[in-house]
Amino acid sequence: MRRLQIVAGGTFVSAWIFGLILAASGPKPDDSAAEIASYFAANEHKAMAAHFLIDGLAGVAIIAIAVSLHRYLAGEERVRHVMLGAGVAAGVASIGQMVVGETLTYDAANGSSANSVKTLFTVLNNGDTLKIALLAIMIGAASMLARRSGVFPRWLATSGLIFAPILAVSGLAFPLNSDVLYASLEVTLLGLLLWVVGVTVVIGRRAPRAEGIGAQAAVLS
Repeated sequence: MRRLQIVAGGTFVSAWIFGLILAASGPKPDDSAAEIASYFAANEHKAMAAHFLIDGLAGVAIIAIAVSLHRYLAGEERVRHVMLGAGVAAGVASIGQMVVGETLTYDAANGSSANSVKTLFTVLNNGDTLKIALLAIMIGAASMLARRSGVFPRWLATSGLIFAPILAVSGLAFPLNSDVLYASLEVTLLGLLLWVVGVTVVIGRRAPRAEGIGAQAAVLS
């Protein structure tokens, strides 16, 4: 379990960092259909690599992180199941985004209409709203369990409870097309990476203790 979290956390953070570097010059949601299609047609391979990293590989890592947290955190079963379900659903949604992203990039590079490419681009961006909301639920539930059980430092558990609703609200940037929320989203996505790093470090250092707590909880139940 310790190794799972280290690999999953490292993969998630690395995939996002390198994926965002590749996607840094990408189109904005309010760009015209012609501009969006032109970008993906001209940057086919770079865009496909970015979709694979940010959505595909990171999605698999999210699922692994959810499984790791479910094994690590003891407490109310309903909250643990919500945490696991939200994390797995977020990972699946992310993988779905990869499929949409790869499709729109291929279509743009092979002569599909600009309007159809923009439609898929909109679906891709709106998928972030769902994924971010699910991640917020996972973080909130994990932080609640950690605060009650004391297996996370208090600052990490408390910051997770505060951060989760802010993350969820910032995810509304795409459907609302709000500049304020876009700015908030950039900050909260950095916060998401830092939260994953913090949790990975804690579990990496404290896994033996947590396994004992989980085993004890299983016996008592």
